[in-house]
Amino acid sequence: MAALMGLMDNQTPVSDFLGTYRLLIVGGPGMDKADQQRFWSKQLKYVGSLTKGAEERRLLVLNDSTRSDNPYVDKRIGALLLRRETQAKSDQQVVKVEMVNLRYHPEMRPIVGGGWQSILVGLDGTVKQRWDRPVKRKELFKLIDVMPMRQRELAQ
Repeated sequence: MAALMGLMDNQTPVSDFLGTYRLLIVGGPGMDKADQQRFWSKQLKYVGSLTKGAEERRLLVLNDSTRSDNPYVDKRIGALLLRRETQAKSDQQVVKVEMVNLRYHPEMRPIVGGGWQSILVGLDGTVKQRWDRPVKRKELFKLIDVMPMRQRELAQ
């Protein structure tokens, strides 16, 4: 149990991102590792946190596929996030890797054994759309671009 607490202590709460970022939470918990990797690679090919369109839309992409089949004990409890961050006292950007704690937000998590899922979470923290496949950039950006908060961003 202490090992699990250590994992949770080193994670960023998902609430730190809500209101600032849209989230695309992707994963296939309970799937074969090779299938998980293939789907994750395909999703990153379509859209990832580090792409220009994602940054413009304040979209972060999280990998939440390495969970246990036991719903009471997750292997990592959170989701893996890669994002750019500007270093202090410098204009240089680096890629930061962190774990995001989704433990208290089951509505944002792919269903164990449910196959591949991509879940779009809006700035307000609500689930906007679920797909049973990696979602293509054009489809995802089109959906985001018609959302009221995105329309306000574009107007400014």
